[in-house]
Amino acid sequence: VTLPVLSTLEIQYPAEGGRASISCSCKNRTCQAVFWFWMGSKTHGNPQFLLYYNNAERTNFANLEDSKRLKCSKSDGIRTTYTLSIISVNKIDTGRYFCLLQYPSGAEPAVPGTELRPGESPPTAPPPTKRPKKPPPCICKKPVLKYPPRDCNPHIQWSLVGILLGLAAVLISTLYYFSRLPKKCRHKFAKKHQLM
Repeated sequence: VTLPVLSTLEIQYPAEGGRASISCSCKNRTCQAVFWFWMGSKTHGNPQFLLYYNNAERTNFANLEDSKRLKCSKSDGIRTTYTLSIISVNKIDTGRYFCLLQYPSGAEPAVPGTELRPGESPPTAPPPTKRPKKPPPCICKKPVLKYPPRDCNPHIQWSLVGILLGLAAVLISTLYYFSRLPKKCRHKFAKKHQLM
């Protein structure tokens, strides 16, 4: 069986002596079996067959010693999912794990695969970058006019108001005076001023 090297998207960091579980899902429920492969330092970059598992729960191991620490199971839902469990993981198990799914039409590799790094610590996420704060928008306020203006003296204003009121009173009284004169006097007054 030829297995293409697939890019690994998932990385697991199980503790040494712990348990690791790797899953691959079929594109539908027509899967019949799964082939598990491993590629690590011992395989020199070549995929190594681990085990075969079918829907009748029949398992064939490449190495009988692996039967003690490798277990495979199946779960059905919208898709069929096969899970490979590695018991008592150690540094030797470091590497990439892939599966080949058996369909009625033939075998197809499942993507993306999983990489195990037992005993390693996952990388810490870099601190979030702080975006520079935008300066607050400039709110331009219209100047508020104050009355009276600062450079105007209120005493001067009131004196101007008094003068205007006095002139208005004189004008009104003059008009009233002339309106009370008899017509003859008004004509004489008008002729006198015309002659002058």
